[in-house]
Amino acid sequence: MRGLKNLKEVKFKFFILFIILFIIFQIKPIYVSYAWEVLSYGRKDVYLDFTSSNDWLAIQALSDTAGIKYVTVGNPFDWFFVGQAVSFSLNYDYARQLPGTPIILVPGTEDHRIRVRVILTPSPTSYWSADGYDNSRKGTPSEPLKTALDYLLYLTSLFIKVPIPPIPWGLVKEGPPKIVKSVDNDYQGFKMYYNNNPSLQGTKYAWVIMPNPNTGIIEEGYYWIVVYTEASAGYYALSQFYYDEPISIWLSAGFYVIWG
Repeated sequence: MRGLKNLKEVKFKFFILFIILFIIFQIKPIYVSYAWEVLSYGRKDVYLDFTSSNDWLAIQALSDTAGIKYVTVGNPFDWFFVGQAVSFSLNYDYARQLPGTPIILVPGTEDHRIRVRVILTPSPTSYWSADGYDNSRKGTPSEPLKTALDYLLYLTSLFIKVPIPPIPWGLVKEGPPKIVKSVDNDYQGFKMYYNNNPSLQGTKYAWVIMPNPNTGIIEEGYYWIVVYTEASAGYYALSQFYYDEPISIWLSAGFYVIWG
């Protein structure tokens, strides 16, 4: 009889545990592990002609992406959201005077923009939201943009040889007309246009990932996202901008989805 009683107690405990787990599963259907980290980074050096071909390191660009590399999902049957961020800086050498002329060449860039796009994902992934940031005022952004910005400062200490501009090292959220957002028609990406051409800019954004219509669940696997940080590089002379070459840094913002 004692054995039968113990068996009933074990069954009752398992039943209670099942109920508790079921309740947790229902009231918290979405779980994402927030371990912000740098996903990728890149740089572009622009050499201009001064006294000979490509003898002047005039502009250096740096950018990086931050987010969650391994996303743990507690409920694969429901939507969940993934946040990411990009930071992008442009650094310029001092102006130079062309020998034997009064013409001053000032390195510069125009048409600053950030493009983010879904390439291939195991489950449907769509744009959800995005905000643009620049450094017109000093500010500290929230995660994951703070992680991207902090690492960009580290990259600057490693790679930048031209003078670092005396700007506030921080990013503040801005909207039109300073920053204009354009969402792709298929909601698979977006673009940010930085109309003031700041030397430091960034964006923070989120994807919504939905169950695969064929299986009814969020599929595990690699979610391939790409980022392009872009500008037109050249110099100013006699109040005009002279285009020299494009800046386009390709970055990965991909991540893995795993069930937890």
